[in-house]
Amino acid sequence: MARLEKAVQISPSGAAGGTVRREDIEDLIEEKIKGRQPMGKEPPLSAVAARLDLEEVERDALEDIIRQKKNELMTLLKTPRADGSSKLDEIADVFIEVLKSGNPEGPEAKKKAMKAYLSLAAEKVPGTEKTYFVEIVRMQQETRDAFKQALSRKQFQAFEALQIENAMDIKIDNDPLGAYIMQRAQAEGVTLPGQGR
Repeated sequence: MARLEKAVQISPSGAAGGTVRREDIEDLIEEKIKGRQPMGKEPPLSAVAARLDLEEVERDALEDIIRQKKNELMTLLKTPRADGSSKLDEIADVFIEVLKSGNPEGPEAKKKAMKAYLSLAAEKVPGTEKTYFVEIVRMQQETRDAFKQALSRKQFQAFEALQIENAMDIKIDNDPLGAYIMQRAQAEGVTLPGQGR
C-alpha cells in the first residue's frame, strides 16, 4: 500500500502527479486478496501469526490461550462415566477404527466420524446436566474472547477476516488431545498418516 501511495503523488489541484507502475497495482491487489482469503478449518498457528503479522510475544500469547483451552477440552472429555469409560477414549476408538479401515477419507469413515461428533450434542457430561456440545461451544466462545483481549483491535479484525470457524481448532505443536489419540493409535500398532508400512 505504501508503495502505491509513493507512486501516486496527488497535486494540490487533485490531479495525479506521478505514474502508477503496474507492479505496484499488482502487489496491492495481491496484498488485499491475501488478507481476505479464508484460512481453512484447522490452520497451523504459524500461518495465522504470519497472516496477522504478529510479533513472537503475541504469537506465544495465542498459543498459550489455545493450549489452555485444548487442555480444558481434554479434561472435559476424560470425565469418567459410571462404567469407568470416557468420551475421550470413545473418540480415540473411532479414530483408530477409521485408520484401521485403510480408507480414512472414505464414506464409511466419514460416517463414523460424524456419528461420534453428533454424539457430543446428545450426551451429557457425567455429573452435569450439560451436553459435551454445550460445554465445547462455551470453550470456543471463551477462546475467541481471549483472542480479542490478546490482540489489538486491528489484529482481531484481521483475524476475523480469516474466517477460521473455531479458534480452538488452530493447530499448535504438541497438541495434548492429538498426542493422546496418536499414542493410543501407536499402542495398538496402527500406521498413522504419513508413516510408511
